[in-house]
Amino acid sequence: MELASGLDAEVRIVTVCGREQEERASVVLQQAHQRALDAKLIAHAQLLHGNAEAEILDERLKTGADLIVMGAYGHARIRE
Repeated sequence: MELASGLDAEVRIVTVCGREQEERASVVLQQAHQRALDAKLIAHAQLLHGNAEAEILDERLKTGADLIVMGAYGHARIRE
């Protein structure tokens, strides 16, 4: 949130999960979205299903995002 605020950037919060995790992922997504709104950022939240890498890159192409910032948990291949 600090990075987006410093760059005066619009934020798109994306979570990719399986159907069995949808309820929990939705709660976390909405909490993150509310934090962004509380920080006075222009923010959008979206829950996607499928392969995380493919869905995130597809969303980047659709929105024309200039920067992707990812969380550290559940991304073992990306950390490598």
